[in-house]
Amino acid sequence: MTLLQNDGTLPFDPDVDTVLVTGPSGDSVANMMGGWTLGWQGVGETLPPAITPLEGIREAVSDSTTVVHEPTGIDEFENEDAVHEAASDADAVVVVLGERPYAEEHGDTDTLALPAAQQRLVRTLEDAGTPYAGVFFAGRPRGSDVFDRLPAAIMGYLPGTEGGSAVADVVFGEVNPGGRLPFTWPTGTGQLLNVHNAYPTAIFGSGEDPPSSSQEPLFPFGHGLSYTEFE
Repeated sequence: MTLLQNDGTLPFDPDVDTVLVTGPSGDSVANMMGGWTLGWQGVGETLPPAITPLEGIREAVSDSTTVVHEPTGIDEFENEDAVHEAASDADAVVVVLGERPYAEEHGDTDTLALPAAQQRLVRTLEDAGTPYAGVFFAGRPRGSDVFDRLPAAIMGYLPGTEGGSAVADVVFGEVNPGGRLPFTWPTGTGQLLNVHNAYPTAIFGSGEDPPSSSQEPLFPFGHGLSYTEFE
């Protein structure tokens, strides 16, 4: 788990009265896996024993805490009013975003943005006014468009069957996140070189240095925060 950003929202108190878990991956075993887990495009019809974020959070909070679940789709957001109401009534919100499992050409994309439905979901949580944090389940940078609306964000990658427990441990401070990005997270697709197996020297010059972008990445290679403060 890599803590990408945090304004002090995380970690949440496990003794709060109500926690809302929402988003397309809040209770999805398939979305914690990658392609070819048990089938070509993910887990197929057979789900392995697993703990989703919803289940992990239910185990992590106190006995007096109520955990509410309002699922949404990856590409659809048809229960906006219900999510807004649940978020307004909660003390903390965990929204699990990202993409479905894929392999090969089915994963091709020309954007770093999340689907419009998930962008609207984040705006809905922002409007509700309750402290909330985003968790991303994806095998690559997705969602560069929503970070300015997320008080806190965790990259959960494709965590596998125990991913829900790991999310809960980080969200509630049982574990101090120490993961670092193994890639640069671009601000936009213009930072990505569209090449096959060599630098396009005719375009970028014939020097020995590789081409570079003047645009700052959203998060550089090796980025990762923690809950610890140092002096």
